[in-house]
Amino acid sequence: MARVEEPFELRGADLPAWDGIDLERFALFARRDEAWHPIPFQVDERGPRGGLFEADDRPGVLDANDSILFMQEDVGTRVDSTVWLAGAGEQRYEVALYDPVAGGGAGFTLSP
Repeated sequence: MARVEEPFELRGADLPAWDGIDLERFALFARRDEAWHPIPFQVDERGPRGGLFEADDRPGVLDANDSILFMQEDVGTRVDSTVWLAGAGEQRYEVALYDPVAGGGAGFTLSP
C-alpha cells in the first residue's frame, strides 16, 4: 500500500455477513513477517445522512450504520486458507483492500 497514513473504512452496509457480530468478540488481524498481528481499529456510527459519530441504534454489535476504521499501514499479505490463528474458531473472513489512487496496490486483513 502506497499511502500508509491513510485510513480504510469498511462500511457495515457493505458487509452483510458481519451484521450482528458482537463487537466485544470482533478482531482484525494481518499476516506480516510470517506472524499474525492485531490491527487496531475503531467503530463509528453513521447517521441517516451519512455523518459519523451519531448515536448508535444497535450498541455492541456491528450493523449497516457502522463503519470500521483502521490504517493502511496495518494491513498484511494474503495467506493460504490453511494458515490460521491458533484457537480462533471456525469463522473467518478475508478482506482484500485496494488503493485506487496509488496504482491499485492491495493489502489484506482477516477477521474472525
